[in-house]
Amino acid sequence: MSSRHPGKDGDSVPTGTLVFRIAKNVYLSPHALAQRRALPEMFELSSADKASPGKRLSVWVEELTIADQAWDFMGAKPDSTVVACLEVGQIEAISPQPSFTPLRVEWEQALMDDGSGNKVPNTKPGAEGHAGIAGLKQGGNGKTDTNFRKALRSAVADIADISPVPVPHDISEDDLRYAAYFSYENQIPKYAPSEVHWMNAVRQLRRARVRQHRMNGTAGSLHTVH
Repeated sequence: MSSRHPGKDGDSVPTGTLVFRIAKNVYLSPHALAQRRALPEMFELSSADKASPGKRLSVWVEELTIADQAWDFMGAKPDSTVVACLEVGQIEAISPQPSFTPLRVEWEQALMDDGSGNKVPNTKPGAEGHAGIAGLKQGGNGKTDTNFRKALRSAVADIADISPVPVPHDISEDDLRYAAYFSYENQIPKYAPSEVHWMNAVRQLRRARVRQHRMNGTAGSLHTVH
């Protein structure tokens, strides 16, 4: 069971927390995908990000949200299959551009459409892991600030890894069934409903795939677990 607890909207996400962003696959060539290297375009704020009160780049805390849950919350778009993984301390250690404030990773209430076009709090399992990178939208419309923002996105891309598991995941049903049964037998967490065991299974098998890639020498930095 996760020891991570979400804070209030705008509170800092603790250093050492692993987060991820769901990005469009059109940004990556087969070579870039094989190298598991992120590109700056993957960290351009979406229309929803720009319209949000905090104007933060949407990310998710891995301990609280599975990438497949986040993908579903975001509309299960078939062109958004890439999981870009980062660590909060590395994000906030990026040197700010002149006159810009440092980047911050902050908790942010996940929202959903209520069916009438209104945005309401998303209370579904996994939604509590929503957060955002603040500071990527700062500055004005001039060329200098535009270049500063591009430089920040490039710096974020440099510290990100691409997960070897896409969304939706490509894990076999047999492996999922076995891992979910293991979670149930060990009651992790105790007396949890079956959905929790299935989510545990997806998370653990995603992490196992990353460990296998590390052993094969194909993984990026060691913080990737998604």
